Amino acid sequence: MNAKQDQVKKKKVQAKMLALREKMWPGLAEEDLWDSAGKKGWVTIPRTLPLILRIIDELTPGKPAGRTFFGLWARDFGERMIEITNQAELAVEAGHMGNRAVTGWRQKMRLLQDLGFIGASDGPEEFHYVLIYNPFKVIKRLEPKISKSLFIMLLARAHDVGAKEMSDDEPSEESSAEEDASVKVPS
Repeated sequence: MNAKQDQVKKKKVQAKMLALREKMWPGLAEEDLWDSAGKKGWVTIPRTLPLILRIIDELTPGKPAGRTFFGLWARDFGERMIEITNQAELAVEAGHMGNRAVTGWRQKMRLLQDLGFIGASDGPEEFHYVLIYNPFKVIKRLEPKISKSLFIMLLARAHDVGAKEMSDDEPSEESSAEEDASVKVPS
């Protein structure tokens, strides 16, 4: 599908969903819905992120690190590198509370680093600077450790949303497919 065909398909899907929304919620005011266009506090994520996080949790049994990874992603401004100045805050976002919150968070960060999802460099403290690697490439490398059903679900979802990163004929990093297969969420 070329870019023009892709745009036509997107417009048809959008029109269908808007018509369906009007039937299901008649009279809904647009200002009651969140629209990220022109708003601050949003980050681009792959539409496959829920499955990516599920795979991370499967790869870190007993210490699920998916929420930890999402917390990092939500703080990225597009450089795929973040500076962490308040580890306690990220620990809470990842579900850790109490005296050992940062310790538990750091354990999950080490797991993410060991698996290859992140790179880290110390600053004033451990994990002060974090690099987020392309999770599709990491998952492809870790495929033998991932349950077949979950890996196939990710392949299918990536195909459904047009993300070519999971296919063997992956386009270059500069491809617009990554942008087309992403959504914005509030950070």
